[in-house]
Amino acid sequence: MSWLSDVATFAEHVAHPDVHVVPAPTWVHRTRDVEVPVRDGTLLRLDVYTDERDSSPRPVIMSAHPYGKDKLPQKKGPVWLISPQFRVFRMTGPISFSEYTGWEAPDPAFWVEHGYAVVNCDVRGAGTSDGKWNPLSHQEGEDVADVIEWIAQQPWCDGNVGMMGVSYLALSQYQSSALNPPHLKATCPWEGFTDVYRDFARPGGIQEDGFLSMWSHLTGRITRTDIDLLAEVRSNELDNEFYDSLRAPLEDIQVPMLVCGSFSDHLLHSRGSLEAFRRVGSSQKWLWTHRGGKWTTFYSEEAKADQLAFFNHFLKGDDNGWDARPRVRLVTMDGSKEQVEFVKDFPPSDVTPVRLFIHKDGSLGRHSGDEGELRWSDRSSPLALTWRVDQDVRLTGPMELNLMISSDDTDADIIVAVGHRRDGKRIEYEGSYGFAHDYITQGFLRASQRRVDDAKSVEGAPVLSHQVSEPLVIGERARLRIPLHASSTLLRAGDELVVELHSSWMWPHNVATGQFPARYVTLPDPAPITIHVGSASGSALVAPARAAG
Repeated sequence: MSWLSDVATFAEHVAHPDVHVVPAPTWVHRTRDVEVPVRDGTLLRLDVYTDERDSSPRPVIMSAHPYGKDKLPQKKGPVWLISPQFRVFRMTGPISFSEYTGWEAPDPAFWVEHGYAVVNCDVRGAGTSDGKWNPLSHQEGEDVADVIEWIAQQPWCDGNVGMMGVSYLALSQYQSSALNPPHLKATCPWEGFTDVYRDFARPGGIQEDGFLSMWSHLTGRITRTDIDLLAEVRSNELDNEFYDSLRAPLEDIQVPMLVCGSFSDHLLHSRGSLEAFRRVGSSQKWLWTHRGGKWTTFYSEEAKADQLAFFNHFLKGDDNGWDARPRVRLVTMDGSKEQVEFVKDFPPSDVTPVRLFIHKDGSLGRHSGDEGELRWSDRSSPLALTWRVDQDVRLTGPMELNLMISSDDTDADIIVAVGHRRDGKRIEYEGSYGFAHDYITQGFLRASQRRVDDAKSVEGAPVLSHQVSEPLVIGERARLRIPLHASSTLLRAGDELVVELHSSWMWPHNVATGQFPARYVTLPDPAPITIHVGSASGSALVAPARAAG
C-alpha cells in the first residue's frame, strides 16, 4: 500500500465522509427525558420515539449506552454535524439515517415507520441519568432489565420489548438478557465482545493499550464514574475476579437472539460475538456474519431487512418464515467478492481440521517433512510460512498455530497474521476500526501464558487459561497453541496462504496509515526463537477446511 495514497484517502474522508443525515418525518414524535426509577431508586432517563399518526400500543426497540442519548446529528446551516467517529474511522460505503440516530444506535425514524416505538436510554451515570457509571456490570444489567419492565407497562407499548445496537449497545444487552426479564422478547447484539480479557483487553496475554486508552479517556469525560477500566486492565495481567465480574452468564440467556458476528473486527468484537452465538442458552438463535465495514453494514438495506423480519416475528408474531430460516448467514470471501450461503451452524458441519505442517524451508504442507528447525533470529522482522494451494478450498472457522519452540529468553510475544496472496499480490481485507489493509485473521500469545484449558479446547480452537504465568526455560522446548480468530475465505488453486510471525504490532499508530487506534504492549528487545519442525515436533497450522463448493 502507498502511504501517500492512504493519507490522501484519509484526508478526503475527514472532509467528506459518506454519511447522509436526513430530517425525520414530522410525524415521528420525540418525548425527551422520561424518568424511570430502577430498583434502588436511582432515576434513569430516556427518550421515546412514537408515531403521532397512530396512538395504539406498539412493540418497542430499545438501546442503552453511555454515549449520551442527546448526542444526535445537528444541522448548522446546510451542513449536518455528525459524530466525529464517522470522520476518523473509514466507511466502506454510503450510510444514511435520520437526525434522531445516535452513535451505533438504530434509526428511530426507520423503526417507527415500520410499526415500532423506539427507546434510547442513558445508562446509570451517563448523559442525563443519575448515579455513577459501572461499565459492563451486573448492576447495569439489572438497571436495563428494570427499564424493560417499566417500558412494558406504558400505554405506548404493547408489552413486547426488543433490544438492538452496535458495540456497547450490544454489550448492554448481555447482562440484562441473562436476567430474562419477562417482557424482553428478542435481542439483536450487533457486534459485541463477551470476554473483556480474551476478546479485547489482553488477547493471548498481550495488553491492548490503544483503543482501550482512547475509549477510557472518552468515557471518563462524558460519564460520572469512579471506575478506571484502563488502570484496572494495566494492573491485572492475568485473568481473575476483576475480568470475571465483567462477563455475563451467556448460558442463562433464554431470549431469542440475532447475533451479528463480523469477520472484520478481530481486534474487538469478532470472537465475543461468535461466542455469544455458540454459548447462549436460547434454543432460538441466529448468526449473521459479514466481512464489510461495521457501520455501513449495520445500516445497509439487507441488514435492516433481516433485523426487521427477526423482530417482526418475535415482537409482532408475524408468521414470516423466520423460524424456518437456517441459523447462520455465512459470508465467505473470494478475494474482494462475497459468497453468501445459509447453513445450520458455525463452523459448518462439513469442516474438517487439516494440519499443515511447518517445514524447515518455511513452507507449509500436509506431510510433516524432515526434522529440523527454523531460527527466527531477527525478531524485528516477521518470519513467513507459506502454503501454496493446489486445489480450491474454503477455510471456515477458527484456526490454530501449533508451535514447538525453544527461546533464548524466559518469555516471548508472538503476533500471528495470516495473509492471502493471489497472482503475486496480497489481498487486503476489511479490519477493525475501518482499516482497509487487514489480513484474513490474527492471533496473539505471550509464551509465559501458554497454558491451555483442555476442557474447553478442541483441535484447531484452543482456549488459553490465562490463570498462571509460566516462564520459558532457556534452551528447553515448549509447545505453544496460538488461537487465531474465525473467518471464512476461499483459496483458489495457485493462491498462497502466508502465516507471518511478528514480535510486535504490525501497523503504525496513526489515523492515516495505521490501524488506529489499535496498539499492543509487547516485550522489549525480543530474543531469538527456534521453531522445531518435522514429525517429532508436529509444529503446524491447523486449518478448518471445506470443499470449495
